[in-house]
Amino acid sequence: MLTSAGPRPARVRLALNLLWITVALGLFRLWRGWAELTATAPMPIVAGTVVFVIGVLGVLLVFMGMRMNWARIVYLLLFIVGVPSGAKGIAHALATDAIVGAISIAQIALQCIAIVLLFLPESNAWFRNRETGS
Repeated sequence: MLTSAGPRPARVRLALNLLWITVALGLFRLWRGWAELTATAPMPIVAGTVVFVIGVLGVLLVFMGMRMNWARIVYLLLFIVGVPSGAKGIAHALATDAIVGAISIAQIALQCIAIVLLFLPESNAWFRNRETGS
């Protein structure tokens, strides 16, 4: 049976903590911009999208913590795909709410740092040695 045994490298632990912080920051941004979001789209669609996105992120982070290599790769791909719309969102946020704009920039920075940490040699070895537990 595959387990997540073996000590989690400090860099992986830091990366996961940074990514959980970005989720929390995203929830704050969501709270702050809820009125604008629900003014541009029906509330059930906004709520469903939020639950889906937060759920996917949470599942990926949990699986990364369980040493699932595919989860960090999927996260990286989703990050890359989301960068163009994220850049537009940051520009809009900076124009309408400086706090939300600053938080958006912080989220992107933290995600970049976390992704680098997740793909360093020490992290690569930890994710790839899942079968041996070492």
